[in-house]
Amino acid sequence: MASITKQFTVAAVILLVRDGLLRLDDEVTAFYPEIPYPDVTIRHLLTHTGSIPETYDDNMILSIYQEEKRIPGSDIVIRFLEKSGEKPRFAPGEKFEYTNGGYNLLTETVEKVYGVPFKEYLRENIFEPAGMYGTGVYHICTNGIPHDNFVRNMVQRTAAWCPMV
Repeated sequence: MASITKQFTVAAVILLVRDGLLRLDDEVTAFYPEIPYPDVTIRHLLTHTGSIPETYDDNMILSIYQEEKRIPGSDIVIRFLEKSGEKPRFAPGEKFEYTNGGYNLLTETVEKVYGVPFKEYLRENIFEPAGMYGTGVYHICTNGIPHDNFVRNMVQRTAAWCPMV
């Protein structure tokens, strides 16, 4: 599920670019000066070429998942990027390296630029205009279970896949 939402993140960013609220060549440090990744742009984050560390491999992120049984929100991932001290492994744009942390930065950037939570931005600017009235962003750990008409994220706890509830 998480990687499926990346397409919606891309769409949100491109809509903000279209509306003149964001540029693909804006540097991430313009929005997050405390993050030690100079010269990384929105374009780099979209294309996984920004050398942002894979945050979900880190002990801090894993401990939150293991202890609290939840996937950390973007705000926690950004705090990790601020405090980790992890240096970029290559110059921005030099090569491709898949990372979830870059997309956490993008969703938070959409919120900063537009001024509403990411899920509201998607609802107002993508889902409703497309007639997708039964579609929305939902997190089982923070929202509870509203009804049976939704897709549940699955996590691997042992050799079997289990619903994350």
